Amino acid sequence: VERSRGLGDVYKRQVLGGLGSLTGALVAGLIIGVIESFSAYYFSPSLSLVVLYVLFIGVLILRPKGIMGVS
Repeated sequence: VERSRGLGDVYKRQVLGGLGSLTGALVAGLIIGVIESFSAYYFSPSLSLVVLYVLFIGVLILRPKGIMGVS
């Protein structure tokens, strides 16, 4: 775990899960952790961040309120 990533990770998890949704933040944290681990294993660890940003942008395009966003 890199200490320098800090608030960027927290922000990604909260936005992906949906602002105001604690359950969404927990689900997004699990999804991000699994995807980051698999992408670092199957690709290069430096590409795992690229995969996360593609996921982040994709979710925001498809569901602007997040995975479990409150409407």
